[in-house]
Amino acid sequence: MSTRLLAACSAAIAALAIAPGSASAVVAVQSAIPFSGVEGKEITNQRVVNFDDAGDATGRCTVANYTLQADWGDGTTGPLEIDKPIKIDPGAVPGTCTYSARGTHTYTRAGVYDVRAAICPAGGTCSTTPVPGTATIREADFRGAAQAITATAGTPFSGQVAELKDDNPLSQSGDFTATIDWGDGTPASAAALAGNAGSFTIDGGHTYAAPGGYRIAVSVVHGGRTLVLDPQTVTVDPAPPSGGKPGDDGAPTTAPTATVRVLGGRVTLTGLRRNGLRLRIGVSTTKAKRLLVRLRDSRTGRALWSRRITLTGTQVHNGQRTADLRLRIPRAVLDRLRRGRSYGISFPRQSGLPSFGTAFRLR
Repeated sequence: MSTRLLAACSAAIAALAIAPGSASAVVAVQSAIPFSGVEGKEITNQRVVNFDDAGDATGRCTVANYTLQADWGDGTTGPLEIDKPIKIDPGAVPGTCTYSARGTHTYTRAGVYDVRAAICPAGGTCSTTPVPGTATIREADFRGAAQAITATAGTPFSGQVAELKDDNPLSQSGDFTATIDWGDGTPASAAALAGNAGSFTIDGGHTYAAPGGYRIAVSVVHGGRTLVLDPQTVTVDPAPPSGGKPGDDGAPTTAPTATVRVLGGRVTLTGLRRNGLRLRIGVSTTKAKRLLVRLRDSRTGRALWSRRITLTGTQVHNGQRTADLRLRIPRAVLDRLRRGRSYGISFPRQSGLPSFGTAFRLR
């Protein structure tokens, strides 16, 4: 072979060879890797993508040859770091190297996100994942507690009724909605949430028509979940004397009052099927003998069942006639009830009495 031809062949081989320390022009990228996490909690060192590339001219696998970027699917991007590469075919030159890339990220909201990665070799063309990986981010746990409050009949109450804690420190008040069942037979009303960073107060306003003891139930909706807080007691004091038209004895007249509360502590589905719902009803008038009672869903306000009950075996205590009774709810209705939900027992205005009621959480 002539010297000129040998020189030409050597030049061609040199042009085709990959310079030491460089990557190939095209990278073989595999599909992105699915993973899961919790909103507000950092996902650390998560493997996102694998890719293959040729080694350099000496057969080495060099991490420094690449720049990687992740698109996390939530409108943010971030760098990825490469693990120690693996030479698939040791001894081959340039051979094939396989790489894994990892990253760290925090999702502020639960959801399903498409995650993509871009791999850019030095001096080559960037490649992206042919199929995105799925990041499945679930909601963080949240919990709350209602608080006992005091109000006055006929006077608007406004203030805090509960507090809420979310394990997602990035959550905001607008991520939640809440309603309050005031326990007096009136429809549930919307509540106002305030706070941030996973700590919130729940406020509401209501006017009770009559004094007595009531049970409020607060329902909180976040994402696809509904949390019903344990019902809490509201003590409604009588309105102060207004010097109204006196009666025969010279004392101001008093509006009729009525109260109801659930007896026996925890209410369970098994207990309802076996023993019914135990109630203690108190009324301040002898005219009330048969009353209409309704069972309704505290969260939706929808009536589930109603019947008329008779007050028998009443006793007089503190100016009220009280009667203990068992409310037998039909099995077909019980089959529709769900554990963990709050339900209201309400009595509409009747027999000269104001509307009244209570609420319970089914265990």
